[in-house]
Amino acid sequence: MAKRSVLGLLYLLQGLQAAGEDTQAVLGDLLADMALDLNQLDPSATIDLSLEYAIQQHIVGKVKHPAIGLYIGKQFNLASYGPLLMLLMTSPRLIDAMQLGVYYQKIAFMFGCLGLTQQNDLTVLTFDSMETEPDLHRFRADAEIAGTFKLLKDMQAAMGIQIPIERVDLPFSAPVKACFLQQYQDFYNAPLYFDQPCGAIYCKTIFLNYPIVGADAITHQHYKQQCDRALRQYLQEQQQEPSITEQVLDFLKMQLYSLPPINAVAHSLGMSERTLRYRLAEENASFRALRDKLRYERACQLLQSKDLSIEQVAEQLHYNEASAFTHAFSRWSGMSPNQYRKGL
Repeated sequence: MAKRSVLGLLYLLQGLQAAGEDTQAVLGDLLADMALDLNQLDPSATIDLSLEYAIQQHIVGKVKHPAIGLYIGKQFNLASYGPLLMLLMTSPRLIDAMQLGVYYQKIAFMFGCLGLTQQNDLTVLTFDSMETEPDLHRFRADAEIAGTFKLLKDMQAAMGIQIPIERVDLPFSAPVKACFLQQYQDFYNAPLYFDQPCGAIYCKTIFLNYPIVGADAITHQHYKQQCDRALRQYLQEQQQEPSITEQVLDFLKMQLYSLPPINAVAHSLGMSERTLRYRLAEENASFRALRDKLRYERACQLLQSKDLSIEQVAEQLHYNEASAFTHAFSRWSGMSPNQYRKGL
């Protein structure tokens, strides 16, 4: 069961807001069932791909904005790509960076599939959403082509170069309203061709063979090793079914301090509360122990900040009273929060 960074979901939410959509109205019932608080999502957490897929399906059924995918794609920024970005930026040439981007695409934010082909003097970066349901296909293709295009333009800006785009193919129909069509034209600033078999970005190959000024073989190798590890982990996760304990922990870790109750976690995993308790017991685990484990870890993180009072730490961890937090922390660690803090 594959996972990826929750940043993709965060960018999706930002795109909804940028398009003027009420995220609570769009996702309210779904979020309520899973007890997810959008303001509590941890940017460093991961999300199961099947859960993110379900959220996307829900959004497509609720939002009819003709350019919602474009708004979402615009939210992606360079910093979110981590080691992959540094690998691309330290490549010898732009064509090498594009080839590596295609090779390591699984550790980025894509559901679809990137490809790289040559057509005479043009290099073509292609995208296939791999989705058969029409509305979801448009949503994904729109967002991910825009996100890929933004990555290319942002990288060029960071390098101080500008490569002209010859053409952009979009595998969906053009918006009917002129105001939305203009948004696409302004964003891509290149000849647009709608209703194409797949997404594609065309540029002259000669421009991609120029050396990258910031190329650094040693640094490049360092980040390549990091990307190799991330790709191996991704492929392993696809082949292995995680334990129910791991699935519960992954879901709980999506939120910083507001941990969902067991019925919400069971709902997100597609089972009853009773079944979840039974399957955890088979692995010698309990939901309460897993929640306590995470609460303790996060309490320790918060207590490292001397600027936060014990009352403020308790509040962030959603305890009604500081005394309840103190009692729980003493049970977990054998010492009070103040004693723990003094020992740091």
